[in-house]
Amino acid sequence: MSPGVFSPMLSREVEWAHEGTPELVASFEKLCGDGIAVGPAGSLYYLRTQMEVADFMDRLFTYLRCSRETLLAARILMTRWAEQTGEGINRGNFFRLMFAAVLAAIKAREDTFFNNLYYAKIWGLDIATANDLETDFLNAISWDLFVSTEDYDAVVRTL
Repeated sequence: MSPGVFSPMLSREVEWAHEGTPELVASFEKLCGDGIAVGPAGSLYYLRTQMEVADFMDRLFTYLRCSRETLLAARILMTRWAEQTGEGINRGNFFRLMFAAVLAAIKAREDTFFNNLYYAKIWGLDIATANDLETDFLNAISWDLFVSTEDYDAVVRTL
């Protein structure tokens, strides 16, 4: 084992961290689907937008200040939400769903984080909507924020 590398999983993470940004963006683009916005316009998660996932991810990398591991955990939580609710992830719900998942992942995994207002401003949300999204998301996944090594490794292997 090389110095400073404590496990094979961490070793893969370190290697990926140096080259993983395009793969992470592609992973979220794939999760978002074919770009068709579907869902009820009155849904808390529905948002009609022309923004591309890659452009939005650039914005997140600039302002979030969280690890890529946390963003991968958010991706896993988004999938968990889809499984629990029976709803698909698409262009219509992706951005707000990502807000709730990233917020939950940051609070569960990072040592320091900002208040909800900071994250709401990054996403262009008012604080009431941000809080509603967070609460609804956590209830939908039954507050299960644990991401196993197996789940994490499975996502890393797809990158």
